[in-house]
Amino acid sequence: MCSKCKFYSDDAQNKYGISFCEVKDHKDTYIQYKCTWCCNIAAYHCGGTSYYCMHCHDRKGPAGPKCKGKEDCPLGIEHPPNASNKAFAVGCGMCKEIKIKNGEDLQQEFDKQMGEKKKKLEELKKNIMNF
Repeated sequence: MCSKCKFYSDDAQNKYGISFCEVKDHKDTYIQYKCTWCCNIAAYHCGGTSYYCMHCHDRKGPAGPKCKGKEDCPLGIEHPPNASNKAFAVGCGMCKEIKIKNGEDLQQEFDKQMGEKKKKLEELKKNIMNF
């Protein structure tokens, strides 16, 4: 088994993110990764499973946005903790670019995310009032 196949072989729970695109010509060619140290998209792949955004790579340390979970994450995704040295794929950059250029469902996706955040906020308020 090649190193890449070995790395993703036990990924039944998608703990490494979206590491393969279903589009025939894309496969794993355009997969983007989260920076190992912060919540930016990685620009560099250095040292095995380490991925770095330009900021963290150039400054040799975590300097980008940090988060405590999906609700707080600038990427809006569940992922391993920053600085855990675990690679995490955020999906196909080409498909993301195509969606942005075509304007497909961007407003709808934004409205959905805002609705979910509003619902969670209301639940938190309700729990605080019941405390």
